[in-house]
Amino acid sequence: MKKLNVLFTALIIMALVVGCGSSPASSSSRSASAAGAQVNVPDWLSDPPPRDAFEGIGYIRLQDESAGLRAATRLARQDIAEQLSTLVQGMMTNYYREAGTLNNPLAGRHIEEVSRFVWDADISNALVTNRTLMPNGTWWVRTSLLKTDARNTIVEILENDATLILEGKLNEALRILDAELARSQSRPTPRTE
Repeated sequence: MKKLNVLFTALIIMALVVGCGSSPASSSSRSASAAGAQVNVPDWLSDPPPRDAFEGIGYIRLQDESAGLRAATRLARQDIAEQLSTLVQGMMTNYYREAGTLNNPLAGRHIEEVSRFVWDADISNALVTNRTLMPNGTWWVRTSLLKTDARNTIVEILENDATLILEGKLNEALRILDAELARSQSRPTPRTE
């Protein structure tokens, strides 16, 4: 029994020595790899988005630079579409919660349907505000869509929504949309393929 205790203590001491001894080298190698990764990121990436717009960020590295620029722009616009889809999903959830019908299975399907329409919406009016070709050949693109333009895109989808029109609740849905847009802040997440 005494030999087991000594062996166990020796193993613990060895584990501590090995663990503590490798920690500084490990953290310095992590710092070096993180620093290397930052070289291929544009300076503007850390800029906060404006309050009056949604921003999207896309990046991609392709052999053909012009195809890379187009693809990065498309990805940045998809980032905005995803943010708008999430916003509309929250708006529709609040709409059905206020109506007292959130637990209705039809409500859930309707929320998903409208969110998908927004996801698929044409966000081509989002302007390219930054684009950078990094030394490693990666294109980074930031696009911006004013909240007023985002509202117009969403309103067009809602005005074509038969469920809201038949229920006579379009104005209520627009009121909730305006409240969601007023308190929303763009949170771009860099997208790539």
